[in-house]
Amino acid sequence: MPYLFGSRIDSKGTPDSKIIECLTDILYRHFPIVRPFSIEYASCGVLGVPRDWWASVGLDKDTGLRWAGGYAGVGVSTSNLAGRTLAELVLDSGRKFAKLPWVNRKVKKWAPEPFRRIGVHGMYA
Repeated sequence: MPYLFGSRIDSKGTPDSKIIECLTDILYRHFPIVRPFSIEYASCGVLGVPRDWWASVGLDKDTGLRWAGGYAGVGVSTSNLAGRTLAELVLDSGRKFAKLPWVNRKVKKWAPEPFRRIGVHGMYA
């Protein structure tokens, strides 16, 4: 189970062997043609996901704080659109992207511990 209590970050950077084995099994099950090829390298990292799994972009004009995140696994394409949206918000120009529904969207906070940990472990079970 990769989740650490309190959403702490694993500073070791070593993938969990059970997770890699599980993901490899899923890969081979869905794409049996790649079974002859071995997995030579695995990596791990932090994944930050909002409670509703929807990305958001925003600008707080009072503080100047800007944010973009919650891409939930589609960061390559979404970060491009987020950058364009943030540029419009900062420059107060265009309004092509700044009118999208993800701008300044309020996201509910995750449940406090230990409920968050129980939920994550329940989901994986």
